[in-house]
Amino acid sequence: MNTKKKAIKLHRELWDWLYHHPSKKKYDWPGWKMNGGIHPDVENDCFACKYMFTHTGCAFTALRMCEKHCPLVWPGGACYEGERLYYNWERAVTFSRIKKYAKLIRDLPERK
Repeated sequence: MNTKKKAIKLHRELWDWLYHHPSKKKYDWPGWKMNGGIHPDVENDCFACKYMFTHTGCAFTALRMCEKHCPLVWPGGACYEGERLYYNWERAVTFSRIKKYAKLIRDLPERK
């Protein structure tokens, strides 16, 4: 994953699919090679993480790295902090809640 633009585009494609398929998880996305798509597995099944790890040399999720280098701006600084959008999506049990968080994650602003 060479460009921030590509990482964000793929992030939005993945999360748009999750919004429209609330019974599915990230690993179910048809874009992954294992599901017949063209994209190899990436860290955390997350294109933003893959971009960050590639461009920082960081091989693990570290809060300060995410706050500074994730190509997306998360409320609270990271996907698992602040408003905890990812945490809330992962633990939501109703389709309406799952869709709510998938949409919020899909539409996160780009870090300038």
